[in-house]
Amino acid sequence: MAEQVWSYIGRTKRATEHQAENEVVSCIVDCPATQKELIRTLPEWLRDGLNIERVPVEWVRKHFGTTEPWP
Repeated sequence: MAEQVWSYIGRTKRATEHQAENEVVSCIVDCPATQKELIRTLPEWLRDGLNIERVPVEWVRKHFGTTEPWP
């Protein structure tokens, strides 16, 4: 069985003209190759007012752009 790959997602805190409240609007994979980018990106998302969650990549592939909650 393959090891599960994780990612971080950013969700909107409130609805806008283009996005629903709690919509998944950004994603970055959590792996050694992206560690430097993660260090820069996650604080930017917080400054942009996004809620951040850690979820499996497979979940993101199915739910990006939705408001579906992570179990």
